[in-house]
Amino acid sequence: GSYYLTADVNGQAGQIGIRIESDSVKLDLMGFTVYGLPGSLHGIETEESMQYIEIANGRVINWGGSGITLIGRVHRVRNVEAIRNGVSGITVGELAEIEHCTALENDAFGIRCISGRVRDSTANLNIGDGISLTGNGAIERCNSGGNEGRGILVNTQVLVIDCLAAGNLGDGISTGGGCVVRG
Repeated sequence: GSYYLTADVNGQAGQIGIRIESDSVKLDLMGFTVYGLPGSLHGIETEESMQYIEIANGRVINWGGSGITLIGRVHRVRNVEAIRNGVSGITVGELAEIEHCTALENDAFGIRCISGRVRDSTANLNIGDGISLTGNGAIERCNSGGNEGRGILVNTQVLVIDCLAAGNLGDGISTGGGCVVRG
C-alpha cells in the first residue's frame, strides 16, 4: 500500500527507524526527516526478499547504519537526502532507480546500487566511493565530488552519461569491462 509521514521520525539506539516487511510499498516522507542518533541501526530498511518499494521526498540523517537499505529487487528512491549516516547514504538492490537524490558526508558509499539507474543525483564528501553501480545499468547527469574513495565506480555493462566526478581522492570514474563513458 501507500503510506506517508505526518511528522519527523526520531530514532532510538539499537533500533531501525522504519522497517518495511511487505512487497509493493510506497512511502512518501512528505518533506519530513527520519533522524538517527549514535547507536541506532538503519534509517529505513527492507528484508532481503522485498520487491517494488518506493521511498520519496524527505531526509534520512545521522543513522548508525545506512540511511536507506533496500535489499531485493525493483526499488525506487527519489527526492531523498541521505546525510551523515554511519554506513552508506542509500543502498539498493537489483533493477533499482535512484533519482534526484543527495548523499552527503556518509561514512561509506554515498549511493550504492547493484543494478539499475542512477539519475540527476549528487554524492559528495563521503568516506567511501560517491556512486557505485556494480551490475548492468546507467548513471546519468550525476555529480560526485570530494569523496575519499572514487567519484563513480562501475563494474560491467554500465553507461555513464554527462556526469562530473572531480576532487575525489580515488579515480574520478573507474570502469570495468563493457562500460561506456560519454560527456
